[in-house]
Amino acid sequence: MSRIHFIPVGGIYEFGNQGYLYGVDDEWILVDAGSQFSSDDRTYHAYPDYSFVDALGEKLKALIITHNHEDHLGGITRFMTDHPHVPVYCTPFVEAHIGLKIAQQDLRLKLKRHPVSAVPQGQRQKIGTHFNMEFIAVNHSTPESSMIYMETPYGNVLHTGDWRYERNPVGKDRMNWKRLEEISAHGLTALVADSTGILNDTTEPLSELDVKKSLFHLFRQTDQKDKVLIATTFSTHTDRINSLCEIARHLGREPKFVGTGMQANSGVSKKCGFLHEKRIVADGWMNNPKSFYIATGCQAEENSAMDLFAQGAPLKRPTCILFSARVIPGEEEKVAAMKAVLRAKGYDLIENDATHLTHVSGHAPRVDTERLIQLMKPRIYIPIHGNEDHLKANVRLGRKLHVPCPVLLEKCGEQISFSKTSEPVSEQLYTPVKVVVHSKERSFEKRFFEKSAGKNRKRT
Repeated sequence: MSRIHFIPVGGIYEFGNQGYLYGVDDEWILVDAGSQFSSDDRTYHAYPDYSFVDALGEKLKALIITHNHEDHLGGITRFMTDHPHVPVYCTPFVEAHIGLKIAQQDLRLKLKRHPVSAVPQGQRQKIGTHFNMEFIAVNHSTPESSMIYMETPYGNVLHTGDWRYERNPVGKDRMNWKRLEEISAHGLTALVADSTGILNDTTEPLSELDVKKSLFHLFRQTDQKDKVLIATTFSTHTDRINSLCEIARHLGREPKFVGTGMQANSGVSKKCGFLHEKRIVADGWMNNPKSFYIATGCQAEENSAMDLFAQGAPLKRPTCILFSARVIPGEEEKVAAMKAVLRAKGYDLIENDATHLTHVSGHAPRVDTERLIQLMKPRIYIPIHGNEDHLKANVRLGRKLHVPCPVLLEKCGEQISFSKTSEPVSEQLYTPVKVVVHSKERSFEKRFFEKSAGKNRKRT
C-alpha cells in the first residue's frame, strides 16, 4: 500500500534546528531549513544533519519555508549552496528575508540563479507529481507566518509551523479559520503540530493589543526628560516594533534602531508594507534622552546591541531598559548574567512578570491547540518541536481529544508512514549528528555598533 512518509531531520527533543521531510512515491519535499546557536558558544551555529536529504538527489523536489525565524530559516543559504537546483517556495515576505541573508553573506553571485518562488498565502502550488501545497495564514510574532497544507494521493496533511490565535491583532495578519474549516470538511489525514506553547495552560490568552497598552502605561510611568529609554525585543517582531515606535512618538522621542539585525529586519518589514515608521533611523550609541532606542540583544546574543551596551562604561544619566521578549529555552543563564551586569551599573530594568506585561508568546497555548485539533479532526496527530515534556504533553492532549492515532516521535531520523486508511508505522532510518560550524556573520553586529558609536561620540 502506498503511503505518505514523514521524517524529522531536526526540531524534536530540542528547540530550533527545524527541518521536516515529507515523501510520496519517491518524491520528497523539505519543510524549513532552520538553525540554532550551539549551547556553549554563541559564535557557532548548529544545523540539522542533512545526510539523508543529500542522498535523495533529484528526488528532493522543493524546500518550503513556513516563516522567517532563524529556527526555520537560519540554514537557508547553506541549503541553497548545497542544493543549487532545488526550488524554494515561501511567501513574499520570507523571500525578501532570504534575499537579505544572501546579501549579508556575500552570496549574491553564487546564488543568483537559485530558484526562489514567492507564493501568496491562499494560492495553490503544484510541486512534483504528487504534492499540491498551500500556505494558510496564521498569527505569529513575525509577519506572513503560515501553516502548510499538502494534498497527496494518499492523504492530506496540515503542518502548523509556529502559530498562535491572536484575538486582538494589531497588525495585518489574520488567522484564516475559514480556510481551515474548509480543509477539515474534506477530511484531514494528519496534523503535524508545534508543541512550543503546549505547557501554557492559560484559558484566557493575552493578546498583542494587551501588550501594546501595557507598554504605553509602563513607559509613561518611567518617562523623564533626562532619562535614556531603551526597549529590546526580537528584530523580526514587527507588530511589537510598530507599537514601540508609536510609543516613542507619543513621548515626543525619535525611535532609533540599534543593531544590524534590528535595522536590516525592520528595513525589510518597511519595504514589504508591515512597518509603519516613515524611515529607519540607525544608531549605535544609546545615550541620548531625546531618542527612544529599539535594540537587538534580548537573548544576550554575543556582540548584539545590548551585549555591547552591557560591556561599555555606565551612563551617567538615569536609564531604563525594558525587555519585551521571552527568554528562549537554553538561554536563561546568559540573559540573567547580562541583566545582572546592567543592574550593577544602576540601570532600571523592566521585565515580563506578574506585575509588568511586556510580552506575549507567539506560540499557541494549550487551549488554542485544543481548538485546532477539535476543528481539524485529524486521524493522525504528530507533535513536533519541543523537549520531551512538550512532546509528551502534546501527545496526551491528542489522546484526551480522542484523536485515533496520536504519535510520539522517538528521535530525529525516524520515519512515520501512513495513509488515509492505514495505521502509522515507525522505522528508524538514520541517526542524525548535529552539524556545528563557526558563523562569521556574528561580526556584523559588532562592526555596525562600533562604527555608529564612533560617529555619535564625535557629535557629542
